[in-house]
Amino acid sequence: MSVEGVDYAFPPLPSPSSLVAAGKQFACRYGGPGSDGKQLHAAERDALHNAGLGIVANAEGAADGLLGGYSTGVSWANSALDHFAALGLPDSRPIYLSADFDMTASQWKAVANGLRGAASVLGLSRVGVYGGYNAMVWARRDGVARWFWQTYAWSGGRWAAGNHLEQYKVGATIGGADCDLNRAMVPDYGQWTGDDDMAFMDDKDFAALAYRVEALVSGRDTVVGGPTKGEKVLTWNKIAATLATNQQFLDAMKNQLTGDVIVDGAPLGDADKPAIVEAVKQALREGAV
Repeated sequence: MSVEGVDYAFPPLPSPSSLVAAGKQFACRYGGPGSDGKQLHAAERDALHNAGLGIVANAEGAADGLLGGYSTGVSWANSALDHFAALGLPDSRPIYLSADFDMTASQWKAVANGLRGAASVLGLSRVGVYGGYNAMVWARRDGVARWFWQTYAWSGGRWAAGNHLEQYKVGATIGGADCDLNRAMVPDYGQWTGDDDMAFMDDKDFAALAYRVEALVSGRDTVVGGPTKGEKVLTWNKIAATLATNQQFLDAMKNQLTGDVIVDGAPLGDADKPAIVEAVKQALREGAV
């Protein structure tokens, strides 16, 4: 069973609530090369993630820009990486580069070299390609991409085996905005969700959280309030939103906790760490955090 999503470019943009109401679960969004007006920015990222929608990273300058070959691939990848990394894209997630034109066999060599250029920046494991049927088949054959997003355009009704994403209609209207319709063919199609932000928290964020948890169970603090100076506001907000339900995050948090916190006159050991988690869950339920 496929998962429904969209891609879109210029304003007006669909509201996340309209996408959810239409049964969509992800949005493919631009970053890096090309006009800033069509690119993902922090406010939209937050709105999509807060609505439970995944984001797929896409890079496209000119529609046929990858005909520029290796150097274009390097440029697009660097630009896209700078853009999406600043927005928190985890370094395990791919970036799809668009070959958004009716490509001929004679043009494929240049496009393939463009993808090789992107791989020199991103690593091959993060290189995705968007294009028609032939682009999917040739990219897989030549080993220049690991993620595949096919459009129905220029495909003659054929769908390549092994696609991660398929764009099956353009020009749909959702929430008053122009959207293209896509379906994900596999569970992992390169999406980036709000929960990923938790999995990739840095040590400083974990240390700040651990301090608050330890203070709570030792009775020294109710762990109220938000981030302190130097902490990431977005990270702290996501702690409050997901702490009670995200098991991956809870496990990572427990691994970060030290065993030297004193509770009732005795140091906490590994066996006590689940109690810390339960205490924070209770604090969340009671509105203390």
